Amino acid sequence: MGNNITEQIEDIEHTLDIKISKRKAIVDGASAQQRGFDAKERVQFDELTQEIDQLQGDLARCKRTQTDMATARPVDDRATRSIQVRPGVPTAPRSYGKELPKGTRFTRLAMALAAGRGSVADAIRYAKNWDSSTPDVAQFIERAVAGTTTGVSWASPLVDETNLIGEFIELLRPETLMGKLQGFRRVPFNIAIPRQTGGSTIGWVGEGAVKPVGELAFDTVTLGHNKVAGIVVITEELAKFSSPDAEDTVRRDLIEQTAQFLDDSFINPAYAGTPNIRPASVTYGATAIPASGTDGEAFFCDLAALQQTFLDANLSVGGTYLVMSSVQAARLALFRNALGQYEFPEITAAGGSIAGIPVVTSENVPTDSSGSIIALVKPSEILLADDGSVTLDASREATLDMNGGNTPNFSLWQRNCVAIRAERYITWKPRRAAAVAYISGAAYTPCASSP
Repeated sequence: MGNNITEQIEDIEHTLDIKISKRKAIVDGASAQQRGFDAKERVQFDELTQEIDQLQGDLARCKRTQTDMATARPVDDRATRSIQVRPGVPTAPRSYGKELPKGTRFTRLAMALAAGRGSVADAIRYAKNWDSSTPDVAQFIERAVAGTTTGVSWASPLVDETNLIGEFIELLRPETLMGKLQGFRRVPFNIAIPRQTGGSTIGWVGEGAVKPVGELAFDTVTLGHNKVAGIVVITEELAKFSSPDAEDTVRRDLIEQTAQFLDDSFINPAYAGTPNIRPASVTYGATAIPASGTDGEAFFCDLAALQQTFLDANLSVGGTYLVMSSVQAARLALFRNALGQYEFPEITAAGGSIAGIPVVTSENVPTDSSGSIIALVKPSEILLADDGSVTLDASREATLDMNGGNTPNFSLWQRNCVAIRAERYITWKPRRAAAVAYISGAAYTPCASSP
């Protein structure tokens, strides 16, 4: 027990140092620019101050307990043994590491809900086994059941939800196209956003001549609450065994499945969208340019044609990105010119740049027998609404259609499995159709014999 208290004190001191450093960085940033705090910095400063005060209180309590334990007499350990774990409720091994992989708290939340098999009390009891390293997991579940998000003396002091959910979003973001593309126009849900549809008239005029008159034209666009939902099925054994390997398996699956779905929904030209259900992909209805060939010369010509669609719409190609499959990027990286030099030396399967244009890749860019697509995207012309949160639930009683249809045939109870359902509110919409154009049937390859 003494070692546990010591390690808990070290954990609190480590977290306290981080929080104090973050608060100091806010002060230093404003001081360097010779200004006061802006609205966001004030909120962050106050939140950090509250967290620091709580941590300092916890640290004082732990140190007091450590002192008491140093002078306490030994007692019979029967009192400890009398604490019973409800039969059938798995016990997670404790973890005391200071540096946990990003996303661990969110993963443990998912595993606690799964291990609880629909019982919130069991999920809380399971999560409390991690209190020495991630106490906010159990607190989060408790608050979701009995607390509020605004209570001064109950729920709000327990845990900052943004830390638990936000770390998973932070982990997920770089795995998705929307995380790799920079410069989206962030907008709130259900708020009418004006957009310009017509421009003013400007021209040269002679002395005393009539000046041209133009009228700006506007309309509005509103991004509603579109919800992404997915279900991940794991065995009860995996939910019980919360070793680092098991946690990593669940974390990877949650990230990969979510990223795959979001990327496909975002970039696949086949998705027209359904009002109040799902947004159309950014490529739906966009200008499509069929690939003119498979060699490097054809690629350069097709890229120039993509850029021309932007110029024809009076849009700058500055701030654009090329989005392609990692396979297509890897093949472009192999192209060589007549001198044996690489045609695209700054690109790999993981991305890079071509002719100064940043390239982002994804395994989920649609591909068929004729090839894949390569999209030219201008994020600043795309509206994005994202609440930055994920909602989790779990069940072992449902019957699912594992093919994604409406014919349930997989019994979770019968197969000793647990389903974790994740939901997230996110949607997007191009400000204008010209914000995206793409090459269809792209199959550029340095070898004529390659498929």
